[in-house]
Amino acid sequence: MKAGRGYKASTIHSLCFHDMGIIPQQILQGRQIADFCKMIGIEAPNSGFEKYEPSMHQFEVYSWARTTGTDPLEAFFRFSGMVEFTFNEYVFFVKSLLQYKSTFGVYEFHDLLDNFNPIEAPENLLVDEAQDNSYSLTMALEKLVVAGVKNMWIVGDPNQAIYTYSGADPKYMYHFDGKEKFLEQSYRCPKVIVNKAKDIFPDAHFNPLTEIGEIYREIDIPLTADMVLVRTNYIGYKLIKRTGIDKRKVLTIHKAKGLQGDHVVIYNATTRRVRTSTEIDPVAEKRLMYTAITRTRKKLTIVDGGNPNEWI
Repeated sequence: MKAGRGYKASTIHSLCFHDMGIIPQQILQGRQIADFCKMIGIEAPNSGFEKYEPSMHQFEVYSWARTTGTDPLEAFFRFSGMVEFTFNEYVFFVKSLLQYKSTFGVYEFHDLLDNFNPIEAPENLLVDEAQDNSYSLTMALEKLVVAGVKNMWIVGDPNQAIYTYSGADPKYMYHFDGKEKFLEQSYRCPKVIVNKAKDIFPDAHFNPLTEIGEIYREIDIPLTADMVLVRTNYIGYKLIKRTGIDKRKVLTIHKAKGLQGDHVVIYNATTRRVRTSTEIDPVAEKRLMYTAITRTRKKLTIVDGGNPNEWI
């Protein structure tokens, strides 16, 4: 995909596809995952996630392990308070998955990164959203450096590292030695929003675009909102059912990453799973609230729901 004159944008996985000579149909996803789960007698990931709050799925635990370079069986104990399957059931899942991939000749995205072996690389490489790099992705970048990358720019905001639940870690922004430079000018947020964000992370390095901005606390969702940000799909589903708000406006904070709006609403509610996750990694929840706040161009409204997040 062309990103501009003389430049080419690509995901690391696309480079792996090219390097390994495989096609998308060989990737374990979508229908194949559902078929595999049916074959071993478990529910597919995210099945019915809107109507009830699911516990962590076996695939989520296994994926976190692969992404972080952790033994898949050890990962079970990190998340044991968030799952409803036993250790023996998880062992059966892992063994069955490995057998399924071998039998049908399919790969996970993790396999692409682990088996990436580039014989050539671009001389200049820019890595965007680097706060969401993982161990496995960083190892793939190392292989590109060995293959010929001479200059690399790593761009990201550690305070917006919101994918740690799937194995990302902002420490990998600093894996490669180099000079550090802060891009301190915001081209989105007014002063009141910047100050609110700095209440969460005082070391945030950015200056406001304008002095004009507003923050309100309300008891109902304003109809004038451009977007309503929620913590999970389940919370969003319940909010839509209760209020009748246009579902196109309701986004999880993760889906809103990279977006912005003149009037942003944060529906500040959590669930049991969110609270358990926060106990495991409290900083991750702070980053989510920071990311939600900084979607705002002019006006932010905070509406507290059940068990509101303490950071805002």
